[in-house]
Amino acid sequence: MKKNFNKWNGKKIIDEVCWAIPLSKTKKRGKYYFAFPFDESTTSVAILSQIKPIDAHRLSRKIGDMSEENFKTVIEKLKQN
Repeated sequence: MKKNFNKWNGKKIIDEVCWAIPLSKTKKRGKYYFAFPFDESTTSVAILSQIKPIDAHRLSRKIGDMSEENFKTVIEKLKQN
């Protein structure tokens, strides 16, 4: 069954929605966590079980980038769970 993510609670989601995954600096392991280098000195852990849609207008500033390889790994882990 294919899910339609363009609707949420019966209302159409606007185009400016993005999926947010909270990050932590606490080292955690398991299928709901993904550790990656945030910058040269910091390792962050994505908490995959807490993914949620947010309005892109709530994003006030950019704090960093994730490599394309790590991003693909996060997507694959989300598909597995």
